[in-house]
Amino acid sequence: MKLSNKTHITCPKCGIEAHGLSDISDRFGYFIEDEEVQPYVTCKACRSPISFWKRQRKAPVSAETTWASAAAWARKIHISEEQFNEYLIDMRYMEFSFHPGKDRKQFVVTDKGSVHSAETHSTFGKKILWDYDTFRNVIKLRCSMAEVHPCCPRCKAYLDEDPEYEHLALTYTCSKCGYVSDTREMNVTFDI
Repeated sequence: MKLSNKTHITCPKCGIEAHGLSDISDRFGYFIEDEEVQPYVTCKACRSPISFWKRQRKAPVSAETTWASAAAWARKIHISEEQFNEYLIDMRYMEFSFHPGKDRKQFVVTDKGSVHSAETHSTFGKKILWDYDTFRNVIKLRCSMAEVHPCCPRCKAYLDEDPEYEHLALTYTCSKCGYVSDTREMNVTFDI
C-alpha cells in the first residue's frame, strides 16, 4: 500500500488549503482506494453532516472537560452502547437518519447534541465523543425512569403493594411473611 504524493490540496467548496501530509490529514483526512492512501477532495468541515456554522457554536473544549465515546461512557454505568445511544435519542441529542438503499441506520447529532459532542476523524472512520455533562444527564434520565420499590428485608416482597403499609411508620409488619422490622430495602430496576 502506498501513500499519495499530494502535498498541497484545496477544498472546492470552501477554499481551505492544506500544505504537507500532516496538515492534509488534519484538515481533509485520508481514505484507502485501490491499494493507495488518498486524501479526500473536500475538507472535513464540508463533508460533515453537521455544517460548519453549527460546529462554530460548540462549547469551547477546555482541560476540565472530559470526552469519551458512547461505548466508554456506557461501560462506566454497566450498560451497552446501544442503551446509551437510546438515552441520547430520548434526550434529543441524537436522531436516526435512514438512507434509501442502505440497510444500516445512522445516528446524526442534533443541534442540541452538537453543544455536547465532538467528532474525531481518522483514516478508518469517525467517532462521536460526548462530554461529561452528557454522561451526567444520561445518569439523571436513567434514574428518573427507574422503578423503585421498598422491600421486606426477609422475603423481598414489595411493601408498597400492601394497602396497610405506611411508608412513614417507624416499624412495619410484612403482610407476606409476618416479619417485623424498622429497616427497609429498596429494589431499583433500571431500563424497564
